[in-house]
Amino acid sequence: MSDIAIHQLATAGTLSGSEILPVDDGTATLRTTVAAIRQGLAAAGHGHAMADVEGLQAALNAKVPLAAPVFTGAVTVPSGSAASTAVSPSGDRDTGLFFPATDTVALATGGAVRLSIANNGYIALAPADQRVRIIGSSNPNLDIENQAGADNEKLWRLNVNGGQFSIQTLTDAYNAAATAFQVARSGLSVTMVTVGGGIGNESLRVVVASGASRCITVTGSSGGDPAIGTSAGRLALGAVPVLPSYTVATLPTAAARGLIYVSDGSGGKRLAVSDGAGWRWPDGATVS
Repeated sequence: MSDIAIHQLATAGTLSGSEILPVDDGTATLRTTVAAIRQGLAAAGHGHAMADVEGLQAALNAKVPLAAPVFTGAVTVPSGSAASTAVSPSGDRDTGLFFPATDTVALATGGAVRLSIANNGYIALAPADQRVRIIGSSNPNLDIENQAGADNEKLWRLNVNGGQFSIQTLTDAYNAAATAFQVARSGLSVTMVTVGGGIGNESLRVVVASGASRCITVTGSSGGDPAIGTSAGRLALGAVPVLPSYTVATLPTAAARGLIYVSDGSGGKRLAVSDGAGWRWPDGATVS
Protein backbone atom coordinates (compact mmCIF):
# COMPACT_ATOMS: atom_id res chain seq x y z
CA MET A 1 0.00 0.00 0.00
CA SER A 2 1.34 3.45 -0.93
CA ASP A 3 1.90 6.12 1.69
CA ILE A 4 -1.00 8.42 2.54
CA ALA A 5 -0.94 11.88 4.05
CA ILE A 6 -3.17 12.79 7.00
CA HIS A 7 -3.63 16.54 7.43
CA GLN A 8 -2.88 17.84 10.87
CA LEU A 9 -5.78 18.58 13.15
CA ALA A 10 -6.15 21.83 14.90
CA THR A 11 -5.23 21.86 18.58
CA ALA A 12 -8.02 20.15 20.44
CA GLY A 13 -8.75 18.05 23.51
CA THR A 14 -9.20 14.28 23.63
CA LEU A 15 -10.49 13.00 20.33
CA SER A 16 -13.82 11.19 20.43
CA GLY A 17 -13.29 9.34 17.17
CA SER A 18 -16.03 11.04 15.25
CA GLU A 19 -13.83 13.87 14.04
CA ILE A 20 -13.55 14.16 10.26
CA LEU A 21 -10.03 14.25 8.79
CA PRO A 22 -8.90 14.94 5.23
CA VAL A 23 -6.71 12.13 3.87
CA ASP A 24 -4.57 12.47 0.74
CA ASP A 25 -3.73 9.10 -0.94
CA GLY A 26 -1.69 10.75 -3.68
CA THR A 27 -4.45 10.97 -6.23
CA ALA A 28 -7.29 12.52 -4.33
CA THR A 29 -8.21 14.01 -1.02
CA LEU A 30 -10.67 11.88 0.91
CA ARG A 31 -12.32 12.22 4.25
CA THR A 32 -12.33 9.71 7.10
CA THR A 33 -12.88 9.62 10.81
CA VAL A 34 -10.41 9.33 13.63
CA ALA A 35 -12.13 6.08 14.70
CA ALA A 36 -11.51 4.53 11.27
CA ILE A 37 -7.85 5.50 11.44
CA ARG A 38 -7.53 3.98 14.91
CA GLN A 39 -9.06 0.72 13.71
CA GLY A 40 -6.72 0.57 10.72
CA LEU A 41 -3.67 1.06 12.90
CA ALA A 42 -4.74 -1.53 15.52
CA ALA A 43 -3.31 -5.08 15.44
CA ALA A 44 -6.73 -6.60 14.88
CA GLY A 45 -7.26 -4.35 11.94
CA HIS A 46 -4.22 -5.82 10.21
CA GLY A 47 -5.17 -9.44 10.96
CA HIS A 48 -2.71 -9.80 13.85
CA ALA A 49 -5.20 -11.04 16.42
CA MET A 50 -5.90 -14.79 16.90
CA ALA A 51 -9.56 -14.16 16.28
CA ASP A 52 -8.69 -13.08 12.75
CA VAL A 53 -7.18 -16.46 11.84
CA GLU A 54 -9.66 -18.73 13.60
CA GLY A 55 -10.69 -21.53 11.26
CA LEU A 56 -7.60 -21.09 9.08
CA GLN A 57 -6.10 -24.48 10.14
CA ALA A 58 -9.31 -26.27 9.28
CA ALA A 59 -9.34 -24.56 5.92
CA LEU A 60 -5.77 -25.66 5.23
CA ASN A 61 -6.51 -29.22 6.33
CA ALA A 62 -9.42 -29.35 3.94
CA LYS A 63 -7.00 -28.80 1.07
CA VAL A 64 -5.13 -32.09 1.78
CA PRO A 65 -6.42 -34.82 -0.57
CA LEU A 66 -8.28 -37.55 1.29
CA ALA A 67 -7.48 -40.16 -1.35
CA ALA A 68 -3.82 -41.22 -1.79
CA PRO A 69 -2.16 -38.17 -0.23
CA VAL A 70 1.53 -37.69 -1.05
CA PHE A 71 3.88 -36.47 1.69
CA THR A 72 7.21 -34.87 0.86
CA GLY A 73 8.63 -34.97 4.40
CA ALA A 74 8.55 -36.98 7.60
CA VAL A 75 5.15 -37.77 9.09
CA THR A 76 4.91 -37.75 12.87
CA VAL A 77 2.09 -39.41 14.77
CA PRO A 78 1.35 -39.68 18.50
CA SER A 79 2.68 -42.67 20.46
CA GLY A 80 -0.77 -44.18 20.89
CA SER A 81 -1.64 -47.26 22.90
CA ALA A 82 -3.09 -50.72 22.35
CA ALA A 83 -6.57 -49.34 22.97
CA SER A 84 -6.03 -46.26 20.80
CA THR A 85 -3.31 -46.96 18.24
CA ALA A 86 -1.34 -44.25 16.45
CA VAL A 87 -2.02 -45.66 12.97
CA SER A 88 -5.28 -47.53 12.49
CA PRO A 89 -8.02 -48.19 9.95
CA SER A 90 -10.99 -45.87 9.94
CA GLY A 91 -13.40 -46.64 12.77
CA ASP A 92 -11.15 -49.25 14.43
CA ARG A 93 -8.74 -47.40 16.74
CA ASP A 94 -7.86 -50.47 18.84
CA THR A 95 -6.25 -52.22 15.86
CA GLY A 96 -3.04 -50.96 14.29
CA LEU A 97 0.47 -49.71 15.09
CA PHE A 98 1.57 -47.80 18.17
CA PHE A 99 4.83 -46.92 19.93
CA PRO A 100 4.87 -48.03 23.59
CA ALA A 101 8.44 -46.79 24.30
CA THR A 102 11.39 -45.06 22.68
CA ASP A 103 12.71 -47.04 19.68
CA THR A 104 9.94 -49.63 20.05
CA VAL A 105 7.05 -50.42 17.72
CA ALA A 106 4.10 -52.65 18.54
CA LEU A 107 1.08 -54.15 16.80
CA ALA A 108 -2.30 -54.43 18.48
CA THR A 109 -5.54 -56.11 17.44
CA GLY A 110 -8.77 -55.74 19.36
CA GLY A 111 -7.05 -53.53 21.95
CA ALA A 112 -4.45 -56.18 22.93
CA VAL A 113 -0.72 -56.17 22.12
CA ARG A 114 0.11 -59.02 19.74
CA LEU A 115 3.67 -58.25 18.61
CA SER A 116 6.40 -55.78 19.53
CA ILE A 117 9.92 -55.07 18.27
CA ALA A 118 12.39 -53.34 20.60
CA ASN A 119 15.56 -51.47 19.66
CA ASN A 120 17.66 -54.61 20.29
CA GLY A 121 15.89 -56.28 17.36
CA TYR A 122 14.10 -58.86 19.51
CA ILE A 123 10.58 -59.77 18.42
CA ALA A 124 8.17 -60.38 21.30
CA LEU A 125 4.80 -62.07 20.96
CA ALA A 126 2.10 -61.18 23.43
CA PRO A 127 0.13 -62.26 25.34
CA ALA A 128 2.68 -64.95 26.16
CA ASP A 129 0.05 -67.69 26.38
CA GLN A 130 -1.23 -67.14 22.85
CA ARG A 131 -0.48 -69.52 20.00
CA VAL A 132 1.39 -68.45 16.89
CA ARG A 133 -0.26 -69.66 13.72
CA ILE A 134 1.29 -69.28 10.27
CA ILE A 135 -1.29 -69.85 7.56
CA GLY A 136 0.07 -70.69 4.14
CA SER A 137 -0.46 -73.16 1.34
CA SER A 138 -0.93 -76.87 1.94
CA ASN A 139 2.88 -77.27 1.84
CA PRO A 140 4.21 -74.01 3.33
CA ASN A 141 7.88 -73.15 3.70
CA LEU A 142 9.47 -70.66 6.06
CA ASP A 143 12.85 -69.57 4.65
CA ILE A 144 15.61 -67.75 6.51
CA GLU A 145 17.84 -65.90 4.05
CA ASN A 146 20.85 -63.65 4.22
CA GLN A 147 20.63 -59.99 3.32
CA ALA A 148 20.81 -60.58 -0.44
CA GLY A 149 17.62 -62.61 -0.29
CA ALA A 150 18.02 -64.48 -3.59
CA ASP A 151 16.96 -68.13 -3.83
CA ASN A 152 20.58 -69.24 -3.73
CA GLU A 153 21.16 -67.23 -0.56
CA LYS A 154 18.83 -69.17 1.74
CA LEU A 155 20.41 -70.30 4.98
CA TRP A 156 17.79 -72.78 6.13
CA ARG A 157 14.16 -73.72 5.56
CA LEU A 158 11.36 -74.87 7.80
CA ASN A 159 9.34 -77.17 5.58
CA VAL A 160 6.01 -78.96 5.93
CA ASN A 161 5.33 -81.28 3.04
CA GLY A 162 3.51 -84.56 2.58
CA GLY A 163 3.01 -85.21 6.28
CA GLN A 164 6.66 -84.49 7.09
CA PHE A 165 8.15 -81.64 9.07
CA SER A 166 11.80 -80.80 8.46
CA ILE A 167 14.47 -78.17 9.02
CA GLN A 168 16.71 -77.99 5.97
CA THR A 169 20.00 -76.27 5.21
CA LEU A 170 20.03 -75.07 1.60
CA THR A 171 23.05 -74.89 -0.70
CA ASP A 172 21.69 -73.15 -3.79
CA ALA A 173 18.51 -72.76 -5.76
CA TYR A 174 19.04 -75.84 -7.92
CA ASN A 175 20.67 -78.42 -5.66
CA ALA A 176 18.56 -80.46 -3.28
CA ALA A 177 18.37 -79.12 0.25
CA ALA A 178 20.22 -81.01 2.95
CA THR A 179 17.79 -81.96 5.69
CA ALA A 180 19.21 -81.43 9.16
CA PHE A 181 16.15 -82.50 11.16
CA GLN A 182 12.97 -84.19 10.03
CA VAL A 183 9.79 -85.50 11.60
CA ALA A 184 7.57 -87.87 9.62
CA ARG A 185 4.02 -88.41 10.72
CA SER A 186 0.85 -90.20 9.74
CA GLY A 187 -2.23 -88.25 10.67
CA LEU A 188 -1.56 -86.88 14.15
CA SER A 189 0.96 -89.57 15.09
CA VAL A 190 4.72 -89.20 14.74
CA THR A 191 6.19 -92.22 12.96
CA MET A 192 9.88 -91.28 12.60
CA VAL A 193 12.37 -88.63 13.69
CA THR A 194 15.69 -88.25 11.86
CA VAL A 195 18.68 -86.01 12.55
CA GLY A 196 21.60 -85.19 10.25
CA GLY A 197 19.91 -85.97 6.95
CA GLY A 198 16.70 -86.97 5.24
CA ILE A 199 15.19 -90.40 5.64
CA GLY A 200 17.71 -92.90 4.30
CA ASN A 201 20.65 -90.54 4.80
CA GLU A 202 20.30 -89.71 8.47
CA SER A 203 22.90 -90.04 11.22
CA LEU A 204 20.31 -90.67 13.93
CA ARG A 205 16.87 -92.23 13.44
CA VAL A 206 14.12 -92.85 15.96
CA VAL A 207 11.33 -94.99 14.54
CA VAL A 208 8.01 -95.66 16.19
CA ALA A 209 7.65 -99.42 15.70
CA SER A 210 4.54 -101.52 16.34
CA GLY A 211 4.62 -102.90 19.87
CA ALA A 212 7.71 -100.87 20.85
CA SER A 213 7.66 -97.95 23.23
CA ARG A 214 11.08 -96.67 22.16
CA CYS A 215 13.71 -97.25 19.51
CA ILE A 216 16.91 -95.47 18.42
CA THR A 217 18.80 -96.63 15.37
CA VAL A 218 22.24 -95.24 14.51
CA THR A 219 22.60 -95.86 10.79
CA GLY A 220 25.83 -94.07 9.92
CA SER A 221 28.15 -91.14 10.34
CA SER A 222 30.28 -88.97 8.10
CA GLY A 223 33.14 -91.10 6.78
CA GLY A 224 33.27 -93.76 9.48
CA ASP A 225 31.47 -96.12 11.82
CA PRO A 226 28.54 -94.80 13.83
CA ALA A 227 29.83 -93.51 17.16
CA ILE A 228 28.22 -92.66 20.48
CA GLY A 229 30.65 -91.05 22.88
CA THR A 230 31.47 -88.15 25.12
CA SER A 231 34.04 -85.40 24.88
CA ALA A 232 35.30 -86.21 28.36
CA GLY A 233 34.76 -88.91 30.95
CA ARG A 234 32.82 -92.13 30.51
CA LEU A 235 29.53 -92.90 28.81
CA ALA A 236 27.10 -93.84 31.56
CA LEU A 237 24.22 -96.20 30.77
CA GLY A 238 21.08 -96.16 32.86
CA ALA A 239 20.15 -99.73 32.00
CA VAL A 240 21.77 -103.07 31.07
CA PRO A 241 23.11 -102.84 27.49
CA VAL A 242 21.85 -105.53 25.13
CA LEU A 243 24.51 -106.96 22.78
CA PRO A 244 23.68 -108.32 19.34
CA SER A 245 23.25 -112.11 19.48
CA TYR A 246 24.83 -114.62 17.04
CA THR A 247 25.55 -118.30 16.81
CA VAL A 248 28.98 -119.66 16.01
CA ALA A 249 27.74 -120.39 12.50
CA THR A 250 26.44 -116.87 11.92
CA LEU A 251 29.31 -114.77 13.28
CA PRO A 252 29.55 -111.38 11.50
CA THR A 253 32.72 -110.20 9.80
CA ALA A 254 35.52 -109.50 12.21
CA ALA A 255 37.12 -106.73 10.15
CA ALA A 256 36.08 -104.15 12.74
CA ARG A 257 36.57 -104.40 16.47
CA GLY A 258 33.39 -105.19 18.38
CA LEU A 259 31.67 -107.06 21.19
CA ILE A 260 28.88 -109.63 20.66
CA TYR A 261 26.92 -112.35 22.43
CA VAL A 262 27.35 -115.91 21.12
CA SER A 263 24.42 -118.12 22.07
CA ASP A 264 26.04 -121.55 21.45
CA GLY A 265 29.71 -121.06 22.32
CA SER A 266 31.74 -124.13 23.31
CA GLY A 267 32.17 -124.68 27.02
CA GLY A 268 29.33 -122.34 27.79
CA LYS A 269 31.24 -119.30 26.62
CA ARG A 270 29.06 -116.42 25.51
CA LEU A 271 30.98 -113.12 25.25
CA ALA A 272 33.15 -112.68 22.11
CA VAL A 273 35.50 -109.88 21.05
CA SER A 274 36.77 -109.05 17.57
CA ASP A 275 40.43 -108.07 17.27
CA GLY A 276 40.00 -106.98 13.64
CA ALA A 277 41.06 -110.36 12.29
CA GLY A 278 38.78 -112.85 14.02
CA TRP A 279 36.38 -113.42 16.93
CA ARG A 280 37.91 -114.53 20.20
CA TRP A 281 36.73 -115.45 23.65
CA PRO A 282 37.94 -113.20 26.48
CA ASP A 283 40.73 -115.74 27.19
CA GLY A 284 42.08 -115.22 23.64
CA ALA A 285 40.88 -118.52 22.21
CA THR A 286 39.19 -118.47 18.79
CA VAL A 287 35.42 -118.68 18.97
CA SER A 288 34.15 -122.16 18.20
